[in-house]
Amino acid sequence: MEKRAEKRTFWKDVYRGYYKGELPDYKKSGYRSEASQALRLAALKRCLARVELSQDAFVLDVGCGSGFAWDALARNKAGKIIAVDIIEDPLRRAKSAKKDVLLCSGDAQNLPFRASSIDLVVAIEMLQNLDDAEEFLREARRVLVDGAYFIIIAPNMNSLSWLYLRMFNRKSSMTAMVSLKNLMRTLKRLGLRVITKEGVTLPVIMPIASLARAMGIWLFDKSYVLLLKAEK
Repeated sequence: MEKRAEKRTFWKDVYRGYYKGELPDYKKSGYRSEASQALRLAALKRCLARVELSQDAFVLDVGCGSGFAWDALARNKAGKIIAVDIIEDPLRRAKSAKKDVLLCSGDAQNLPFRASSIDLVVAIEMLQNLDDAEEFLREARRVLVDGAYFIIIAPNMNSLSWLYLRMFNRKSSMTAMVSLKNLMRTLKRLGLRVITKEGVTLPVIMPIASLARAMGIWLFDKSYVLLLKAEK
């Protein structure tokens, strides 16, 4: 119970920093700018366009906040959307806006769902705040049906904006800034195959970012977006 209370306190700080824009690491990185948000939403829609879901499918939005992904999921004709967050404030705000989403208070690292019960897991802008990102990935794989999909959008710790913050030793609220290279190794070990991998960057530098990405250099992408499939 004590550990769960500590997590709630931590996530309240994250909520204050991210959603209300009070913490400097979010603000100065440009991660939460309207342009960056729009680009991440567009990337999410591209991933959803590749996912086939029946009307009876169960979609799990982990670390849902106030429902960034729900409109896109609804337009994709997702079945039943279940949204999980560890703190109640964004859930209460979301509940008043969305009546057709099942809201659930829960821990991403100990998901309250049975094994092989979910057809799509969505994790947007939350992986970096976990104290054990691999444990969440393991839990996501556990609840996914074989052949189901998993979408991850997370900040790119190797981007110039985040490198700048670390260079000047700025304190960050993000505890698990996972490198893309290490993440890919973990996903492979857990039986999560990469279908698509793309970066999110501003249009003005997209040609440079695309060229750098082709060379394996992800300096210009504020976020990475992964569409994964759970293998048998």
